[in-house]
Amino acid sequence: MLSDWSVERVQHVARTFLQGAGLAEPHAKLIRFYQNAIFHLPDNRLTLRIYGPENARKRAALMVSFARFLEERDFPSVRLSRQFADQPFDVLGTQVSIWEWIDADEHVTKQPRAFGAILRALHSVTNGAGFHAERFDPIAKIAERLDLLEHEKRLPASHIGTLRDAFDRVAALAAGLDKATFGAGLLHGDALIGNTILSGGRLVLIDFDSVGEGPREWDLAPTFVTATRFRRQMHVWTEFLAGYGADTVALGGVEAAGIVKQLSMTVALSMSRGLSPAVDQEIDHRIRCWSDWDLQTQWHSPTLLPATE
Repeated sequence: MLSDWSVERVQHVARTFLQGAGLAEPHAKLIRFYQNAIFHLPDNRLTLRIYGPENARKRAALMVSFARFLEERDFPSVRLSRQFADQPFDVLGTQVSIWEWIDADEHVTKQPRAFGAILRALHSVTNGAGFHAERFDPIAKIAERLDLLEHEKRLPASHIGTLRDAFDRVAALAAGLDKATFGAGLLHGDALIGNTILSGGRLVLIDFDSVGEGPREWDLAPTFVTATRFRRQMHVWTEFLAGYGADTVALGGVEAAGIVKQLSMTVALSMSRGLSPAVDQEIDHRIRCWSDWDLQTQWHSPTLLPATE
């Protein structure tokens, strides 16, 4: 239930875990609160990840197992803390995992070409690797979240109606993604450049709780959406494609996957309604766009931390 997911809840879970693990951490700081909560533990150089209630056990197990899979192949990705062998943990009925902290390079911008290259490397290392993951199905996830939003009454009925109308159109687009220009295989599942950290001059890949199998277009679409919907800079897309190793591409499949991604992002953000005025304003803005089937107006990414005094 969405009502179980609150800052107070994750802070209580974090304190309970730290006490049970014998970790003194007076400076623990909540740095992200969305579908998951992330705490920085600077005194121990660790990151504590607390999984939100949506399919938490499955997502936590997937992220831990895929991270180990990549570490075995020396892939540049986030590493589990070696202090804790048996992960993930159940703490007060909540799934928790703990990771090595990654120092980010300061005053250096992550480049889309480098992101394209690391994503291509991920797709290459996972080809025929034998890692089992479920079929990547964003449509099913959108439907589940819409049902939850309606049940929890987090959105006005008119907003739910708009999103359901958009869902019908978007589901038809997704159904046409059965011929993959880039082939099919294991996917990151949320392949945004924000799910990397630039450390020591190289990108490190993070956040593996959406890994699945399907057309590679699903992993390319987030950068297309970033370039066209958020940044409004097509050179971001062309640079990304160059890094991925695709000089030209028939955009039909990527564009369709991108529209699905936009609805997924809207519904996911709607689950955080009430987090802050900026979040609520952006939700309303995006739903207005869906009402008009407006795929051009710029969107923004509000800070996903609770409003503080």
